[in-house]
Amino acid sequence: MGIPKKVGEEFVAADASNGHAAGILYVAPDGDVLLLRRSSTETNYAGHWALPGGKGEGGETPEQTADREAREEMGPLIPESATRMKLLDSRVTPTKMVFHTFAQAVPEKFVPTLNEEHSGYAWSPFDQLPGPIHPAVKSTLDDRLGTDGLETPEDWAMFKTGLVNWLSYDEDGEEEVATAQDSIAMDRDSVRRIDQDGHLFVETTPISKAVVNPYYGKEIPGFQKLGP
Repeated sequence: MGIPKKVGEEFVAADASNGHAAGILYVAPDGDVLLLRRSSTETNYAGHWALPGGKGEGGETPEQTADREAREEMGPLIPESATRMKLLDSRVTPTKMVFHTFAQAVPEKFVPTLNEEHSGYAWSPFDQLPGPIHPAVKSTLDDRLGTDGLETPEDWAMFKTGLVNWLSYDEDGEEEVATAQDSIAMDRDSVRRIDQDGHLFVETTPISKAVVNPYYGKEIPGFQKLGP
């Protein structure tokens, strides 16, 4: 899920010649995402649902562009996140501009104050996104998050858990900044499914070996209540 920033920049640099643009996929604690409906007066995909974002200004980094555009389009009262935004996708548009899509967790669903560029907003589950969706946004979600092909409620539940967990770690993946949950690998082959009898099936598992580590009983949380 996502791509390293350096890799994304190197991948598109050779084909880009017209600056950059950037947008943010805001993700709520329950996995819902924020989409904005473009105004009917917009010349580019009017009435389509998309992400807050726009063209960069001189001297801006893509992250600065994404943050500025979000605040211009939705007001300044966007809740501060405990984590940094993560690069989800970088691709060259038909106009030779690089569009960077970032993802960022927010501590709560907020109500944006929309400017004239948008006529509505929605916090939506991934399996119930409003339409029509801007084709570039749909392509990014399908390609980078692997949402195209998820079918069962169990698939979507695992996907949302994995997305929230991914965003709860810092950029280097070394420090957890939110409550720990069961991390789910997001490649297609590792998606879990549960049959009607409650049996868990995993096509590919990251477990490579078993190990037994000795420990003291006092190292077990709440060991006093367990008795001798």
